[in-house]
Amino acid sequence: MKRKILVGVVVCLSLGLNVALLMLLVPQMGQHAALAGPPSGNGDVNGSGGIDIADAIYILGYLFAQGPAPEAIECAACDSCCPPPSGGALPATGQTACYGYVAEQGWVEVPCDSAEYPGQDGYYQAGCPSAGRLTDNGDGTVTDNCTGLVWQKDTADVNGDGQIIYEWDGGDLITWQAALKYCESLEFAGHDDWRLPNVRELQSIVDYGRWNPSIDPVFGAESGWYWSSSTGVGNPGYAWYVNFGGGNVGLDSADVHGSRNFVRAVRG
Repeated sequence: MKRKILVGVVVCLSLGLNVALLMLLVPQMGQHAALAGPPSGNGDVNGSGGIDIADAIYILGYLFAQGPAPEAIECAACDSCCPPPSGGALPATGQTACYGYVAEQGWVEVPCDSAEYPGQDGYYQAGCPSAGRLTDNGDGTVTDNCTGLVWQKDTADVNGDGQIIYEWDGGDLITWQAALKYCESLEFAGHDDWRLPNVRELQSIVDYGRWNPSIDPVFGAESGWYWSSSTGVGNPGYAWYVNFGGGNVGLDSADVHGSRNFVRAVRG
């Protein structure tokens, strides 16, 4: 029993000393830290623009030294007050228009708040916004600031003749195996860690608000099929492709005597 009492006394003395020290610091912190004003973000109770020890001192000042009370943070008041969880995000598709069937007109563009065809992609435009998402690095590469991936800006000139040739033999259309080898051996823009993108990565740069080609103009693209590194599990003799003419995804023969498609390498 004596030991428990002694431990309790030590803990209380320690807490009391810490609180006392913090109370001494409060008046020294000044209005710029401890008492900076209303909160400006989630957890930033003193309104200093950051979350640090000054916020803890602010709370203790309120509890023990009659300091100003923290104000409630309303998420509806500002987007930065309650930020979304950290982590990766899906990119927006780029689609901003909405469509519906109108008698005697057929399928036409309709208001995105239409009661007849509600909740379309063009209404929500969910995901990383398109504005400012892609950065041209000026070295033949493009950085996607949403996914963090770095892309070959132009369609791969695999035959090295300085132009993109849409030909089955001798042009820039190659088999799946050749596409894998091309990307793995590529040394470009000061990097040698290029690879053939998987199908989800490749589809992430499709712009479904554009057509023929369905990709942001920052890229150089053909309205054709591009290989991914993903195979068809149900049929391993096939690999997934993305068509940048309209954005559709499908399977194509991966045999060395099979289909030939374009290539765009990625790193990251």
